[in-house]
Amino acid sequence: MRDRDAGCGQERRQRRLVRVVVSVEQRLVAGVSVVVVDPEVGTLRRALAAQAHGYSFVAPDNGLLSPILDGATVVELAVPPEASTTFHGRDVFAPAAARLVMGEALSELGPVAADAVCTPLPVARQEAGGVRGEVVYID
Repeated sequence: MRDRDAGCGQERRQRRLVRVVVSVEQRLVAGVSVVVVDPEVGTLRRALAAQAHGYSFVAPDNGLLSPILDGATVVELAVPPEASTTFHGRDVFAPAAARLVMGEALSELGPVAADAVCTPLPVARQEAGGVRGEVVYID
């Protein structure tokens, strides 16, 4: 896994999005989840599909899959040359999800991606006089 190396504002946004994925993951039923929060669409960021804990996910390689990376099998999806530079949700992620729903094996979607971007959530720590942490999401 690669740690997210981003500017301060981008890093905070990514941590908030990861927290949303964590909260949603706790409510999932069997199936395939397509997670598309993708400010880097059209850049060299990779497209990924992953399976972990009995669930399948399709998402950009921007840290959103961080909560499920431990023990996950992750593959890189090919971006077809005709794919729009602004609609990878439609042109890359949805077709990959459909293939998984139809029973295609994850390994048939692309080569293993062993170094997916990981955006760790901050950890609270005990300090003299209290606890220091960071609020990353309020609902």
